[in-house]
Amino acid sequence: MNKTIYRCLLYNGDAAFLLIIIITFGLVIISILGGRELGIPIGIAFPIIIFFFISPLIFKKKIVKYFTSDVILRITETSFIVSKLNKNKNKNTLNIEKIYELNTIDSYSFYVGQKTPIQTILTLHFKNGMPKSFNFIDKQFKDTKSFNEMFKSECLLILFYNQVKQYNTDKVEENKIQFLPSFFATKTGKIIIYLLAALIIAAIVLHLVIAPKSSFATLLISIGLVVGFFSKRKDSLELYKKIKELDKE
Repeated sequence: MNKTIYRCLLYNGDAAFLLIIIITFGLVIISILGGRELGIPIGIAFPIIIFFFISPLIFKKKIVKYFTSDVILRITETSFIVSKLNKNKNKNTLNIEKIYELNTIDSYSFYVGQKTPIQTILTLHFKNGMPKSFNFIDKQFKDTKSFNEMFKSECLLILFYNQVKQYNTDKVEENKIQFLPSFFATKTGKIIIYLLAALIIAAIVLHLVIAPKSSFATLLISIGLVVGFFSKRKDSLELYKKIKELDKE
């Protein structure tokens, strides 16, 4: 039986985000109530509250490290298996193994970042049940400068794609696992990005008309986010196009 084994990192972004939200807002509420009880001046309390809001950015590396696990991925002819490595003093042992049978998967999508190390987000859409997303950090493949280099390597994306393609070989069309564009490459993603861009432009106009002397800091952050979304859409469209070209080979 053909089987591919791949080692990488898995980042649990959902758990990290939830914990950050709970802790941040908890500290903000405590600081507000505590400030009132102790009579702390707003000039002192306000910087403390701002610090709590930006603290996730300050401690970003530690947060990511805490919610990141070493994993072993096994892609067989019939299943996709995710096993976390439990690090002991003497050796690494497998822990928390989850098996996703390929015949339960309806479709999948990829988002691949081009920063080092490579971030690969794999989303599985099942025939029954909610989709499942994995945020893999591919440390084995560090030196990519373009998708062309990635497609010539044995990175996680290509290995998974090839195994699914092999699985689909003897299947009728309705039983094949379909490849879908990631959110940023869809029409819905495009509409949302353009709506955000329109809102930013409207906010800038209102800012210039109503309060031209006030700070642009918030608007600049929003502009940066929208520019990042356009960049992600461009990368997602390029990736989708290249994988569809592979289907024709």
